[in-house]
Amino acid sequence: VRAGHIHIATLDSVANSLLPEVIDQFAQTYPDITYTIQTALPDEVIQCVADGDANIGISFCNDLLPGVRIHSEKSTPIGAIMRPDHPLAERDALEISDLEPFHLVRSFDGRAKNSLVNEALSEANAHPDNQMFTNSLPLARALIMRKHGIGFYSKIGFVEDIDEGRLRYITVLSPVLSELKMGILISSRVNQTPAYHLFCRSLSKSLKAMRLDS
Repeated sequence: VRAGHIHIATLDSVANSLLPEVIDQFAQTYPDITYTIQTALPDEVIQCVADGDANIGISFCNDLLPGVRIHSEKSTPIGAIMRPDHPLAERDALEISDLEPFHLVRSFDGRAKNSLVNEALSEANAHPDNQMFTNSLPLARALIMRKHGIGFYSKIGFVEDIDEGRLRYITVLSPVLSELKMGILISSRVNQTPAYHLFCRSLSKSLKAMRLDS
């Protein structure tokens, strides 16, 4: 474990929140480990692990491919992210229909009609007209902060803003969205090296410590 290289495929939100702290802590004990970190859409992260292109994946893990297994997981529902002065900000929970009158800021999802958010909207018979899509979490945050819409995201990419009161996370009452889980993913076909195992353990500990479901 004195040296080695770890290739990680991850969601943009995790790269902006969880990973910097985990790498910082891990580097204090294993300073010679190096990393390749690529951000991708959820399905792409899983595919990277399945193909052997990444040693570790961090993504929603409700649907996996053959050859990928879950090292650990954490409930990570998608909810509404908004400024504390938004008209809905004092609500404890929201129906999807409550969001229809407002602009929505969403992650670009390559699965289009098969995306989990679209599935939730369809299940609720909701048809919001004003939606903005982006694959950039920093841009999504800026749009929400500048009153361009309500974010439709999991909490993980906005934890610092929420904890410090700049944004609010409100639960959206949807069976599809409430059952989502974030997983640390590894190959079921390749044995883990000590470096991969120890880094997964550090990731798991930090992920489980995050309060992401309320």
